[in-house]
Amino acid sequence: MVLHRRRQPTELYGVVLIWLYSSFCKSKLTAHAAVVDVPLLQTAAWAISSPTSYACAVRPQFDNCTDPWSVAQAWWYVAGNVLAASSYASGSSSSVPTEVTKDAKKMVQHLTAFFATPQQRSFSRSARRAYNLHDHLLGNETSAPIVLRKLQLDVPDTVGVGVPFPVTSVMVDYASSALQLRSGSAMPLLGLATSRDCRPSISGMAQALKLGVRHVELNPGVASSVGKAIADSGISRSDIFLSVIWELPLNSEERFKVMLIDLQVSRVDLVQVPRGPDIKNIWKIVKSLKSQGLIRTLGVRDYSDEELAKVGGGIIDEIEYAQCKFSPYRPGPTRHTWQGFGRRSIALAASAVVSDWPHVLSPSDDPHLQGVARRVKRSVPQVLIRWALQLGLAVVFKSQNSKHIEENMATLGFVLPEGEMRLISGLATLAQPWKPPGDGFAHVYTRKNSVQAGARGVEL
Repeated sequence: MVLHRRRQPTELYGVVLIWLYSSFCKSKLTAHAAVVDVPLLQTAAWAISSPTSYACAVRPQFDNCTDPWSVAQAWWYVAGNVLAASSYASGSSSSVPTEVTKDAKKMVQHLTAFFATPQQRSFSRSARRAYNLHDHLLGNETSAPIVLRKLQLDVPDTVGVGVPFPVTSVMVDYASSALQLRSGSAMPLLGLATSRDCRPSISGMAQALKLGVRHVELNPGVASSVGKAIADSGISRSDIFLSVIWELPLNSEERFKVMLIDLQVSRVDLVQVPRGPDIKNIWKIVKSLKSQGLIRTLGVRDYSDEELAKVGGGIIDEIEYAQCKFSPYRPGPTRHTWQGFGRRSIALAASAVVSDWPHVLSPSDDPHLQGVARRVKRSVPQVLIRWALQLGLAVVFKSQNSKHIEENMATLGFVLPEGEMRLISGLATLAQPWKPPGDGFAHVYTRKNSVQAGARGVEL
């Protein structure tokens, strides 16, 4: 159903809240009503033992580390899990040894100093603590590892989700699995993106459309292949939401019109302008194309709301769509990005939900997420996509594998319990242990007490 009357943001916000509440209540599997095993120390051991993470701990020189910035993010996640385990297990038979907790606190201190002012000294100090934690958690030639017991946590209704969600004030029509944009067009919640690096298979794209994909995000260089795939699929163009990323070879109105010919369409539903220094000049071009009826909706990608507001020119008031990289470790450029966009009735979309880029840890291998997947009897990619959908976001994914595409599309057919949602969203507070939860509540991993990490007062 396409809405012809624009709803007020507060009214639309209520629609999303009502849907979220009713969806959670329908589920029989409510984690907050039962005790859940949470593998905090197991996850810390997994994160510190990844080849790149451990190699940089063994050779604690910034220049010797293959990917020091990503490794430092992984070490933060190690420390966050250890400190959470220490907090919950304090005084019990599962207590974390004092020296392990001390190394985790010191590592947070050194990492905080490193990211504030990148220096060899703070990186090397962080690496030494990471090396110690590896030996504590996994053992070495002379000492056995500590016992990695799982902790049993309940997830009460009084804890927050770790980030300020839900945030979207755009109408979510779950009957048709679409977000209703301010312009009145309906954007399907799940989108399949082409890759910049390789031309998609025409038959593969046509098969994806036959499997139910109705939202295609494309790079302009593959427009011809996508156009042929749409024609071969037998799906009506009017049933497909086409989104185009403004990048080379697009650099003028003329180039855009050539791309429309390649796509075999008279217009596209959305053009996304990526983060970059030339946004004001590009914006003039896309606004002109929109005024000619060649673009229906304008959006941006990889901007925070704060950055876009600083660009000026009224751009933030004209966009209807914003897309950012989004993962349980870092949900957007900032924890408040989505809230800022949502207040302006801007539709929100997540990309790279199941990707490890740009970090060295793959979410699919994370013991926390594997635990959720086992409990709900789904795969980790399905869990992550469904998690983002239930937060009120559309999700764009990349795949040329028909089985994976079909699996991803199946995420529209189940609901994650509220407790599991809170556990997943809370991973952001473990990946950024120097920040308190961003939603104003105590958090599931920190509600027992907060752990002070030394003189800097770093809170888990």
